[in-house]
Amino acid sequence: MEPMAARKLLLEEHGERSDVNVTLGPPQQDEHGDFACLVEITGLGEKHRYAAHGVDGIQALQLALKTAGTVLDAFDRPGASLTWNGERNLGFDS
Repeated sequence: MEPMAARKLLLEEHGERSDVNVTLGPPQQDEHGDFACLVEITGLGEKHRYAAHGVDGIQALQLALKTAGTVLDAFDRPGASLTWNGERNLGFDS
């Protein structure tokens, strides 16, 4: 995926720190005229990869941001926390 935008988060777990990367691909039009925007999240164990679909590029991008936020909000492991820029609000409206 050719990245359009990326955000690096900090995962703190049991005293250890590591990066979690969220990458969005540019909205691409499919053969039906709709658009899809790829979302990739790495650093939470397995790689998470999703395609958010919309009727135009803006909607696909909006849904990609919501998808990233939903996946990150669902992340829950004892003793672990995710932050961005020192804040628990990761900046994705889910």
